[in-house]
Amino acid sequence: MRRLVGLLVPHRGRLWWAFALMLVTTAGTLARPRLVAYGIDDGIRAGDLDGLRLAVIGFLAAAVVEAGAGGWQRYTLIRVGVRVITDLRSRLFSHLLALPQAYHDRNRPGDLMSRVTSDAETLSDFVTWSVITSVQNVLTLGGIVWILVGTDMSLAVTTFAVLPLMAVATWRWVRATRLRYAQVREAVGDVSASAEESLAGIRVVKALGRERGILARFQVANTRQRDTDLGTDKVSSLFYPVIDVLSDAAIAIVLGLGGLRVLSGDLEAGELVAFLLYVGQFFDPIRDLTTRLDSLQDARAAADRIFHVLDTPVAIADLPGARRLPAVTGHVRLDHVTFGYDPGRPVLHDVSLDVPAGATVALVGETGAGKTTIARLVGRFYEVDQGSVTVDGHDVRDVTIQSLRQQIAWVPQEVGLFSGTVADNLRFGAPGATEEEVMAAARAVGADPVLRALPEGYDTRLDERGGGLSAGHRQLVAFTRALLTDPAVVVLDEATASVDVETEARMQAGLGRLRAGRTAIVIAHRLSTIVGADLICVVDGGRIVETGTHAQLVAAKGRYAELYAAQLDAVPLGA
Repeated sequence: MRRLVGLLVPHRGRLWWAFALMLVTTAGTLARPRLVAYGIDDGIRAGDLDGLRLAVIGFLAAAVVEAGAGGWQRYTLIRVGVRVITDLRSRLFSHLLALPQAYHDRNRPGDLMSRVTSDAETLSDFVTWSVITSVQNVLTLGGIVWILVGTDMSLAVTTFAVLPLMAVATWRWVRATRLRYAQVREAVGDVSASAEESLAGIRVVKALGRERGILARFQVANTRQRDTDLGTDKVSSLFYPVIDVLSDAAIAIVLGLGGLRVLSGDLEAGELVAFLLYVGQFFDPIRDLTTRLDSLQDARAAADRIFHVLDTPVAIADLPGARRLPAVTGHVRLDHVTFGYDPGRPVLHDVSLDVPAGATVALVGETGAGKTTIARLVGRFYEVDQGSVTVDGHDVRDVTIQSLRQQIAWVPQEVGLFSGTVADNLRFGAPGATEEEVMAAARAVGADPVLRALPEGYDTRLDERGGGLSAGHRQLVAFTRALLTDPAVVVLDEATASVDVETEARMQAGLGRLRAGRTAIVIAHRLSTIVGADLICVVDGGRIVETGTHAQLVAAKGRYAELYAAQLDAVPLGA
């Protein structure tokens, strides 16, 4: 709870103002029943028209003041709420960006999106509305208790007699719903994740005619959320009527006992009416507080999910004293590196590799052998368990992450593009690049004619993930984007695997220009694309088992020769 309230601390100035308005609103609320009693006893029953007029004017004035202060208070809280959710989402999203790749590998994007959107909004609504309103309810209750006790102790004790029963009912309800609300938030995340994953792969879904299957999978998550919601609502629907019945029972008892005292002349009628109005006001905050408990349960579940992210340490971060990596030539070295994604389960075993500056090294092997893992360690996307990774003799752990990755360009098989223009995507790694620099880079890799042929050329707007571009076009955008950053090291992870042979042939010239004068680490399954590499490393079971040039490895008749021969045999006639 302390952490939830802590979200309000930066906005304490506005909250103090809201608190002042709250006092005015509470005063107006507490004044009205007393004015009703005055109007009845000192106006109507006494036959005093001036007294009645004074009570009416006072009642209207109190109502206007209460409404005005309440409206201003709500506006103030809305402003605070908007700022809280903006700050919370920025903080959460910033932390997600800082978390290591391993965290994102373990968590579904849709579920993380749900935490940034739905969970953050739930938490913001609670800390701005429920917390402040609960404070107002407590103030109102305190004032009413003081008035009830001062008006008539015996009727006040009668009113308070139902509170232990309410406390028991509330305690049982909290116990019954706490786990359910956590399940609701998890179910919301599952629905969001299912929808995001399905829509992200909509081309595959439609190509394979899997709409019904995907819908069925979504319905499973959707039905689970419905059932968890209904289960929680069922418990709540039983709880709130209990509170209402107990409240009404107290009012009925006070009406009966107070009425008898009015008939006996022991109590003024106006006093009884005022007392009943105060009793009604007494139970209104209690009902509202129980409703806020509902919000608390939901907010607690949302907070657990949000703080689970915020409490996750940034495992890959700049070490104390980390320095900026100077301009490097691209000499990459892995020295006896052992690494595992999970503790005690290494996927790389004592890997050593020396890539001279400007050389092209190819990593080949079966899927899951560890090729991409080796490349990612160069960019320090993961921390080695043993050994070291250096660039021009600088241990990657001793330099700032930003300065390291600014000198490494990544061209993956699945190109990450964003909504915006083609030019925006080309400048993603070099936001300050001029139009001339963008076009020069595109010409260098052979992308300029293709990009100019788009409906609006470089200003063509792309859908999310580059929708509207072919696989080959997306790769050309990736080549251009990489060249614009002027990297010392280029990592090509299956960069031509998703294009046809003819397109690949046209792209090889562009790749050659991209690699020129730079260190290139090429991860390839199509071995015909790396026969000219300066060094080929065969990775098998997390170990480098063979190294050499294409000619040397073919002549050695080892694992590489087997892979190469298998691919030659698999090429159809006429290809």
